[in-house]
Amino acid sequence: DIIMPRMSGVKLLRAIREVSEHVQVIMITGEPTIETVSEALRLGAFDYLAKPVTKEAIVKTVNNAAATKTLTDEKRRLEAENLNYQKNLEKLVEERTEQLLDAAENWKNTFDAIEDLVGLISPDCEFVEVNKAMCDFTGLSPEELRGRKCYEVIHGTEEPIKDCPVSKAKKSLKGETSEIFQDGNCYAVSASPVIDESGRLTGFTHVVKDITDGKRAEADLRESEEQFRDLYKNVNIGLYRTTPDGRIILANPVIVKMLGYSSIEELNALNLEHDFFTPNERKEFRNMAESEGRIERLESQWRRRDGSVIDVCENAVLIRDEKGNPLYYDG
Repeated sequence: DIIMPRMSGVKLLRAIREVSEHVQVIMITGEPTIETVSEALRLGAFDYLAKPVTKEAIVKTVNNAAATKTLTDEKRRLEAENLNYQKNLEKLVEERTEQLLDAAENWKNTFDAIEDLVGLISPDCEFVEVNKAMCDFTGLSPEELRGRKCYEVIHGTEEPIKDCPVSKAKKSLKGETSEIFQDGNCYAVSASPVIDESGRLTGFTHVVKDITDGKRAEADLRESEEQFRDLYKNVNIGLYRTTPDGRIILANPVIVKMLGYSSIEELNALNLEHDFFTPNERKEFRNMAESEGRIERLESQWRRRDGSVIDVCENAVLIRDEKGNPLYYDG
């Protein structure tokens, strides 16, 4: 989760990457931002899901992550075995041929099970191998794709496009990710260099994920947040959010003006326990809220900045955390 009490999800992802670059990490958040999306993808997160997340979306993402991990692990295993085969190839050929054929079939089946577009690219940006999703996307068979420049097929250009992750990975020799907009859709495109034991670059794994729906969800969320802020700001009744210990988290302009203050910052510096009510009045409010879960048409007196008192009619609801502990009051 992006937001956690002791360490953010992005910091945890960074710590994981310092230990292993092969762990598949899926980020989930209820407060997505461009910054956390970009940082998570830069650090190699497999996917970034915005809450609310459906069960189907989670299952699909985890299956894809597992398939990708299986593919990567199998590829590394096969490369290690191939080095051993070279030491005594004649002896191993007869013993291993059938196993290699089975492994290749399993590898291909796993490769084709990944719903994202996946290709193995040569250092010259030519397709070496592609999965079924890549063939479906391009409308070309593996035989037609092999040997062709990836940018010519995917983008219809004569050279790599701007922000091409393969071009960046060729220079940095580490995984690179870019967001590419094409034909009205948005894609998260990643490239990871494949380096042999001698340190020679042998190619890239190239993955293209359609994140259009996620981007639209982010846009919808931003619009929803803006509408909420406009409503909170412009409604002609006082609105607030306070904590059980009396801290003022939110207050709209109406309530700021009602209490005779000039800004929300002034209210944030105050405490309801000491600056607005007597201790008994606040205790009665908390007891009623925790007992009923809400307060309806509670008539009370609030103290303004100049010391004068106003009569108010208050409605509020208690918001609890997942363990049932009071978090704050919205009223």
